[in-house]
Amino acid sequence: MSASAIPLIIAGASGRMGRTLVSLASADPGLRVVGAIEAPGHRDLGQDAGSLATGRAIGVELTDSLDRAAVDGAVLIEFTAPAPSLEHLRACSRLGVSMVLGTTGFSAVEQQEIERLAERVACLQAANMSRGVTILQQLVEDVARRLGPSFDVELVEIHHRLKKDAPSGTALALARAAARGRDLSL
Repeated sequence: MSASAIPLIIAGASGRMGRTLVSLASADPGLRVVGAIEAPGHRDLGQDAGSLATGRAIGVELTDSLDRAAVDGAVLIEFTAPAPSLEHLRACSRLGVSMVLGTTGFSAVEQQEIERLAERVACLQAANMSRGVTILQQLVEDVARRLGPSFDVELVEIHHRLKKDAPSGTALALARAAARGRDLSL
């Protein structure tokens, strides 16, 4: 691992996405997992994040406090739920920790707060981090514009049964793209 490796803090580190992120980051010499966060009272608190993710310890204990996990130059990767994500962004703003925010399902009021906080700390927010979905959004907007109002737009999505937000952030982003293409408000 390089001394110039980007220090990462993973929120929801013992969940499905969190374990995947810990595993991928631990295997990348340009990244260094320095913190792993879970909800207060979570059964995995105190365990090694690497052991949970890959079976190999990385010396990073699961904690319920972003304050304890934060280090200079760290980036929090957040794919949990709206309430803890917003609380973590508030803490990031206070601590000067940058954030990658992939959580979806925020209310309009919560989204406004995210935008205000992102003026004080670097925050990349996307409903889907896939290059393919980013391109698809552009295509949907273009197709909706070109076909015009004589064509209907319908989105259908299928997810695993544990998906927490429906419609998903990706589906909503695609719907917003179609609305932009038609000069409509979603």
